[in-house]
Order: sequence, then structure tokens, then C-alpha cells
Amino acid sequence: MSRIWGGGWGGQCTLPQFPGGAYCDSHEKQLKRQGYLTHGRIDGPIPPKKRKEFEMWQGKLKKQHASSDAAGSAEGNVVTLTDGTGFDESSWRSMGVGAGESRRAYRYRTGQEPAPDAASARPRPPRARPKEPKSKVRAKKPPAAKR
Repeated sequence: MSRIWGGGWGGQCTLPQFPGGAYCDSHEKQLKRQGYLTHGRIDGPIPPKKRKEFEMWQGKLKKQHASSDAAGSAEGNVVTLTDGTGFDESSWRSMGVGAGESRRAYRYRTGQEPAPDAASARPRPPRARPKEPKSKVRAKKPPAAKR
């Protein structure tokens, strides 16, 4: 089994599985619809296209972590994820925040809260403020002048 995507680190879906099943509702539907999972669990090697995407993101993340290590971070050496044959769960759980990995997914994978300045912290757009409703009360017209 290989783990695919999860922020470039190979995280897995954190939604509850069906009783007796291997997938959540969303992944079960995707598997029925297209015959494979775009992200999630696969049996066998990582598809070549997805492996290249992994390597690209892991390279970026290694550089990012290396620069933060030079600045005094205690993150340590960053390892990359490989096919499931050499998979070590403890090293997977100790990897830093993946590209686009949500705080929830990071917390699920590692059991820790991500640092406030973690790479996954995406800037959020400002909340839209509701527009003031137009008044439904219409101003009364002055009475027509009598002739």
C-alpha cells in the first residue's frame, strides 16, 4: 500500500470509514465513479505522475525546512516519503507540515498542534460583511396639491 498526497507527505483521509469498509463515504463514491482514488490509499507503487508531484513538493518542503533549521528551528532533518515497501510510520508521523496540509490533518497525523507560523497556515480571505438591507418602508409622497 502507498499513501498518496496528504500535503506532499502522504497523509491519509481523516474522515470516519464505513463500518467494515476501508474508505469514507467520499472516497467510496470516488472509487465507484472513476475506478481509482486520486488521493488516498492505493495498493502497489505510487503512480509515476503522482511520484513526480511528490518529489517536486518534497524538494520544496525540504528547502523550506532547511532554511528554517538554519534560523534555529528544532525541526531536524526532513525525510521524504517513498513507496510502501520502506514505509516507517514513526518517521511519517514526525514529518513537518506538508504543502497545503490542513491543521486538522497535521494534528491527526502527528498528534500535535502545528506551530502558528506553520507552512499550512493559509491566509484566509476577510469575511464578507452582510450588506445593509434596503429599507422596505417607503417614504410617503406628500399629498397632491388640490387645484
